[in-house]
Amino acid sequence: MLRRTFAVAVLAGAATPALGQTLAPPPPPPDPPRPEARHANADEALDALQRRRWRRVSDIVAGLPPDSASALLDDLSDMTEVNSHFDAIAGQRMGRTLLGALELGWGWRFRGHGWSSQVRPNAFAEFQTRLTRARDQLAAALVEDANDGVAASTLISVQLGLEDVDAIRTAFRSFEAASRKPVYGYSAYANAVSEKWFGSQQEMLIFARSHAASLPPASQALVAMAHTESMFRLAQSENPQVAATAENYLKEARVLHEIYRASNAFDALPPPTDRYRARFAWGHFSFAFYMAGEHNAARPYMQALGDVPAGAWTRFDDNQLFEGARRELGLSTL
Repeated sequence: MLRRTFAVAVLAGAATPALGQTLAPPPPPPDPPRPEARHANADEALDALQRRRWRRVSDIVAGLPPDSASALLDDLSDMTEVNSHFDAIAGQRMGRTLLGALELGWGWRFRGHGWSSQVRPNAFAEFQTRLTRARDQLAAALVEDANDGVAASTLISVQLGLEDVDAIRTAFRSFEAASRKPVYGYSAYANAVSEKWFGSQQEMLIFARSHAASLPPASQALVAMAHTESMFRLAQSENPQVAATAENYLKEARVLHEIYRASNAFDALPPPTDRYRARFAWGHFSFAFYMAGEHNAARPYMQALGDVPAGAWTRFDDNQLFEGARRELGLSTL
């Protein structure tokens, strides 16, 4: 039953759609994550922002490891009012990184995550305007601190939204050169070189394999992520015979072997000290193994995740599949 639910969700458009256009809504209200899902520092950082305590906000963000900082900025972009006047924070450490992340998040709130045919022209124009502002803030952040990998990884996503392929490559080079970087930057670039955007599934897989050891051990999950994306692409094929192969893709011996090899490499090292970096791996490995029917392999990663989804589980509009998987694995009584 859950497999059928998954297939229907994918074919209905669970994956991120391409950009497009057709009237603009008013500025969207905040859409904060559930209390149990939001970053531990989110409420304090939001309060400091609203009180214009710029130094305190900077201390919170800059004091976090990269993946945790990325997660906090993502939450703040959902929790803040669009057009909030926070420009004065630009002079603080990682202030421009925060401003760029907010503009990116606000842009997506204007655009929405629906298919291109559902996006109104004015909403799309506002999306582009926000991303242009984000690009400028993040570029300035990297001039101030070339080791700010959070700024570089966010810039990859911004340039992806602006559909600037050369700029995506430049942002990735900045990301790789940074000394403080989140694993998210690798997943963002892997997404850019996938068939969904400007490359192919083969290119995405090659990238994932070549960077699996770049931020050990969590980056090993890039392999699971790439294979999961291949499954999504198959499921979305307009050819019914091709789409029918999606359900068994992760069960293929060569695919499953590669995911197990990456999982074993992840487990062989101490877990990341940054829980948000660990959650990247737990989310992608648990999803891949669960969809492959490898429940014993999926269970410890799902247990580590708790009741808040991460990785490929977050691609769906609701948590029904995630919660159903937790029940099936004996991890929830709901």
